Amino acid sequence: KVLCMGSIQQYEKNQLLNKNPKKDIFLCLGPDVNFSFRHLLEYYSAYKKYQQSIEIISTIEEAFLSVDIKLHPQGERSSLNNYLNIIKDKQYKHTKIIYGRSAETVLSNYKLIIIDFIASAVRKHIFSLKIPVILYDRDFDKMRVSKKVLSDLSNRCYIARNKVELLDFLNRYKDGKLPTKWSESIIDNYIYPIEKGSPGRNITKYIESLLNDNY
Repeated sequence: KVLCMGSIQQYEKNQLLNKNPKKDIFLCLGPDVNFSFRHLLEYYSAYKKYQQSIEIISTIEEAFLSVDIKLHPQGERSSLNNYLNIIKDKQYKHTKIIYGRSAETVLSNYKLIIIDFIASAVRKHIFSLKIPVILYDRDFDKMRVSKKVLSDLSNRCYIARNKVELLDFLNRYKDGKLPTKWSESIIDNYIYPIEKGSPGRNITKYIESLLNDNY
C-alpha cells in the first residue's frame, strides 16, 4: 500500500520562499539534447528548443526587459558556448546567463519565470513560488498528457504558443497586470497535502500509529 504524504524537502523549502523579488525575468530552459527515448513521444526536439529559445529571448529584448537564462544541467557546459554565441550574434543587450548554480538557489529573486519544458524536477519548485509563470510551447495543445494535466497547467501558468502571445504577457507584466496564478490546489495536488501541514510530522505520526498498533 502506497500513501502519498508529500515531500519533506519541498515543504521545508516552501517555508523560506516567496520573499520580495528584485529581478525581472528568469528563463529556465529544458535540455538541448534528447537524453532519453521517452522524448521521442514528446513534441520536443533540439531544433524546436533552439527556435523557441530565440523567440523567447528576442521577444524579451523587444519588450526592453532583462532576463537571466538558466541552462539545463544536462549538457550545461556545451550549452553555455552556444548561448554565449547567440547573445553575441544577436547583439542582445539585456540577456545574461546563470552558470554553475542550481535554479532552486536563485528562483525566488525573480518577479516572472518563463519555462519551455515541463518534464523537469525544478517544476514543483517553480510552481511553489507566488509569482506569475509563463509556459512557452508551440505545441502545448498537442502534449501527450491528460486533459486534466493540461487544464491544471493552464490554471497555474500563462500559456504562450507564439511570440505575439508572449509579448502580450510581457507587456501586461510591465504594466503590473499579470497577477500570479499560484493556488493552494496546485500545491495540494502535485507537491504535498497542504491542508495537513508538514509531511514530516504526518509521516512520523503515521509510523508511530503503526508501531502502537503492533504493541
